[in-house]
Amino acid sequence: MTSAKYWIWFILIIALVNCTGQPATPTLPADAINLQMSWIHEYSASPLYSAEKNGHFATQNLSVNLIEGGFQDGNFVDPIQSALDTVNSIGMSDAATLILARAAGQPVVAIATITQRSPSVVISLAEDNIQTPQDLIGKQVAVAEGGATHLITTMLTMQNINRDDVTIVPRTDFGIAPLLDGSVDALLGWITNENVMLEETEREGNILLLSDYGVDTYNFVVFTTEEMLQNKPDAVKRFITALMAGVADVIANPEQAIDYTLSYAPSLDKAAQLRRLEAFIPLMQTPGTAIGQMSPDIWAFTQQIMLDNGLLDTAITIEDVYRLDFITTSDE
Repeated sequence: MTSAKYWIWFILIIALVNCTGQPATPTLPADAINLQMSWIHEYSASPLYSAEKNGHFATQNLSVNLIEGGFQDGNFVDPIQSALDTVNSIGMSDAATLILARAAGQPVVAIATITQRSPSVVISLAEDNIQTPQDLIGKQVAVAEGGATHLITTMLTMQNINRDDVTIVPRTDFGIAPLLDGSVDALLGWITNENVMLEETEREGNILLLSDYGVDTYNFVVFTTEEMLQNKPDAVKRFITALMAGVADVIANPEQAIDYTLSYAPSLDKAAQLRRLEAFIPLMQTPGTAIGQMSPDIWAFTQQIMLDNGLLDTAITIEDVYRLDFITTSDE
């Protein structure tokens, strides 16, 4: 066969392949990932839905199975244990829980955060004129026992306020009724939940965001297992790339994100979910940072709170709890 005939046959073969739509090389099967959510389907998980619905997972050749958290069949789903018990797993939790898990020898590692600021906030009625932490002196504040109490006592200490000068009472009603009926002067909640509830009553309120006073931690952390990091680091990287694109989509188009949320939980109220998401979005990225970025200082601060309050007996090597190399920072 002459050289000219060879090239004619080659061009014809290529043309036939293109006409039939057959790829020149086989497509690799999508990597399967089981994503254990920390809570039920709602606005706070909207970056996951946007990453799925807008095709970011597919673009990264991933098939992601979203596993709902919260209470299932009457039992609370422990996202860390669930992730450890599941193959190809990534999960959602919070910084303090991940620190406790590492202290207990569980091989989990944080790889990104959905929110960079804590949603914890002291909420009061505007008529009580509580505008600074010092205004809490002599007041009664309802606080849930456990981690929430540790956070507010840390803020009081950092503001040089004697703990005994503020009356902290246990929260027994996880709505805002005690605030509205005057049973307490303030309560510690989340800017995305109780503060939105207050706005929905059309009562004017004041808030003290704890992160404005140096008390910050991570509440929506993406983690995976050491096994996953060892065996499928590229799949983990691609997952984070897709999820951060989902976060960016939520910031750019919150109404679309809530429409996606309702496709997973149709019984939710769209307007109420959108209000909560709009309060959630400012926590997702602080100025000068990349979406998903974590700070070693906040991890160290979280551990110190836990040590100060007896949640940890001994400090662990905090750098073992997280990795920062899955997020491209703003100066790269």
